[in-house]
Amino acid sequence: MSGDGRWKLHLPHKYRKVVSKGKDGGAGKYAHPKINYSLYDLKNDPYEKNNVIDSHPSIAKKLKSWAKTHLKKFYR
Repeated sequence: MSGDGRWKLHLPHKYRKVVSKGKDGGAGKYAHPKINYSLYDLKNDPYEKNNVIDSHPSIAKKLKSWAKTHLKKFYR
């Protein structure tokens, strides 16, 4: 994730999603779908319901640049 306080950018990654919950202490079943770039306006959508990346390309570009710089500095 990358953000500036108002905007939050999700970077592409896999996440764990419950397909069916476990029973009596047994493990549930999970899928591992991939999320692509997504942008959320936390001021107007604090629950991150609406991906607005297509309507705010300049903000997405700026946050992608910040994320790239961060990844290069700390993870490579």
